[in-house]
Amino acid sequence: SSGINAEWPLRPGTNALVTNKAYDLRVRKVAALKPSSIANVPYAKKETAEPSKKKKTTDVVEDLTSKLQNISVEDIDEDDKENPLLCSEYINDIYAYMKIMEIEYRVDADYIKKKTDITDRMRGILVDWLIQVHLKFKLLQETLYLTVAILDRYLSVTDIKKEKRPTATLR
Repeated sequence: SSGINAEWPLRPGTNALVTNKAYDLRVRKVAALKPSSIANVPYAKKETAEPSKKKKTTDVVEDLTSKLQNISVEDIDEDDKENPLLCSEYINDIYAYMKIMEIEYRVDADYIKKKTDITDRMRGILVDWLIQVHLKFKLLQETLYLTVAILDRYLSVTDIKKEKRPTATLR
């Protein structure tokens, strides 16, 4: 047995073969970053930087280092420590940093209520369409999650007017 998953022989959009181990690692890494795993981390308020009071790089690094020490991350690359190409000694720091960034730059939960031309129903229709596209092209779950996250970030900072909204449908 070569270790190749018969159901997923090719990664979408590439010609690279995906092994069972690689797929399992990807699934475990995504599970480690689910919002439920960061629920116990306190929310850090965003600081507004004034032009005259810029933080020094050393202050930013020290601040980030202190936050990283408070976050525990499951070591999912424990079996890969002997392979220097994987740089597994850095993975826990990378995931802890990603969790901090996810918390600090999260989208306001009720941003859609503040919009004048976009409603919850419109966003729901768009997300349903994205799910259909996701299923049609057999994309990875991470692609769908990332797409919805980008959509929410875009909608939270942009006010889309009715006259500028596209109305054509794709088939």
